[in-house]
Amino acid sequence: MTPAGTVQLDLPRITATLQRGVRRVAAFMSLGLNAARSATPASLELAPADTRYHFIPTNLSHEAVAHIADEFQLWILTNGVRELCAFLERYLHDLYLAAALISLSQGGRLPPDAPVPTVPTAFEHTGIGRKLELLRETFGIDAPHSDCLSTFWDARNCLVHRLGLVGPKDLVGGREHLLVKWIGLDLWLHPVGGEPQLMPLDLGEGIFLRDGGEVQARTVERLLTFELGHQVGFTAHQLSEMLVTALGAMRGTDAEPARIGRIQRLAGQPTTSHVRVIRLRQPRPARRYHDP
Repeated sequence: MTPAGTVQLDLPRITATLQRGVRRVAAFMSLGLNAARSATPASLELAPADTRYHFIPTNLSHEAVAHIADEFQLWILTNGVRELCAFLERYLHDLYLAAALISLSQGGRLPPDAPVPTVPTAFEHTGIGRKLELLRETFGIDAPHSDCLSTFWDARNCLVHRLGLVGPKDLVGGREHLLVKWIGLDLWLHPVGGEPQLMPLDLGEGIFLRDGGEVQARTVERLLTFELGHQVGFTAHQLSEMLVTALGAMRGTDAEPARIGRIQRLAGQPTTSHVRVIRLRQPRPARRYHDP
């Protein structure tokens, strides 16, 4: 039984909220994109058991179906960004409460006269960027790549309030465009005696290396801009890298309750200049390199 006044926090459960959100976005993205790529006129009709209403003509051309499928892909990917931001908000809300509780505790116990911590209105009614600033100012909690996460919120605002069409209110920070940035991963192939080449996402049957070589994995900051009046949109790979960037907001957190008030990071070492080298030996016999 927990002694009266003892502070008990389930920090893994707090981080699991964001992890669940990332998996949810990834699963819906996969289902949605795979469905869009196999769309037919029949797939635009619901069964009579679902509804008696019909909104789409039954004699659509293949071009019209392809256009609807393209719009559906855009809808799936942009809604993934909106959902990711919602889970980031929930995660930061719970993290604020946890830090507030521990800042009031003394050796893991709350004083009898300690107030019940709440999340202030100034935190609730603001975007991700300002939430991260308040966590840093109030508790010393700092997130690497917080500047990336704040641009997710800028994109979310455009999607929610302007259907993804960039308007004057989306040109924040004195910029003439809407900026979204995140951390990505590039794989560079350095064959012996050859020129470095950026490896494609789909390696197919692999890349033949006659004399061996090495692969460098480089984390880079990606920038995507949308001009005034243009439609906000993302590819599946871009959204996937945004999900990984969001997960970095919680990785490496000092999770012990006695130390959370002294947290210096939510994630591990900044990786914008990180390079990892994988050496590939000369094949015996010739072999193909496959992305592990």
